[in-house]
Amino acid sequence: MQSRTMKTGPVIFSIIAIGIVGCRTPQPPSAPAGSMPLYLDEARMQAEILKHIQVGMPVSDAKKVMERHGFECRVDEASKSFTPYFDTPTYLRCARIRPQDNPTHQGIVLDEIIVHMSIEAGKIKAINVLHMNTSM
Repeated sequence: MQSRTMKTGPVIFSIIAIGIVGCRTPQPPSAPAGSMPLYLDEARMQAEILKHIQVGMPVSDAKKVMERHGFECRVDEASKSFTPYFDTPTYLRCARIRPQDNPTHQGIVLDEIIVHMSIEAGKIKAINVLHMNTSM
């Protein structure tokens, strides 16, 4: 009887340990040193973006700048997304998750800053900032 208990003890411990590790959501990757701060207020965040990206800037340059600040960027077609209305067929979408100030919210509440930049003739035409707050 004792040998049976000794065999199941490590199995139960392993299941509990896997469950605990599996339930943790890691902190989003930290942005590179010197990256622009992320603000939850969309107007304040837009003002911060405009310090680094100008209307009329080539899309490739804007993408490089945003990626240097820790954003993940891609060019999307406006007709294939549920984004704000664009008067251009393509836009640059850049997103970055803001790390949580409260560690108990980590993995439960996410603040994502999404920047949509409409493209015309290979240049940024307009910039729109969106704060998405999601919870799991």
